[in-house]
Amino acid sequence: MANIGRLDKIIDLITAEEIKHDQGTWTSGLNGEVKHGEEGQIDDELKCGTACCIAGWAAVMYAPKGTKFTDYDDVTLPDGIRVSYPSYGRQVLDLTWDEADVLFNGDNDLDEIQEMRNALEDGSFHSRYLGYEDGNEECECCR
Repeated sequence: MANIGRLDKIIDLITAEEIKHDQGTWTSGLNGEVKHGEEGQIDDELKCGTACCIAGWAAVMYAPKGTKFTDYDDVTLPDGIRVSYPSYGRQVLDLTWDEADVLFNGDNDLDEIQEMRNALEDGSFHSRYLGYEDGNEECECCR
């Protein structure tokens, strides 16, 4: 089940200062290690000029200290493992691959993301966005 609490923190961040949201790019304005505060928080340094999509902000907000970020397509965790933004964002938000593909789509605007968040919470996401009915064997979550 999706981690709605974490998704809410990301949505709160990007709605507070909409310039920080660019759903068409994983990250912009990051290069190297990011200073971390508490989990789920960003450093004040990132409040100027950094923009990310939902997957990018999930990585920035919830990656362990020592993670290195690029404006390309992956993060390097402190143990040296490289993970793509969509893969890491999916893990952080406890999404299935199908859910992540829809939520992380570069054409989504903030209103659509909020609607998807609500559908994840109320259980209607699969029928509304994936075309699966509850219990459908084709749906990876319903098997």
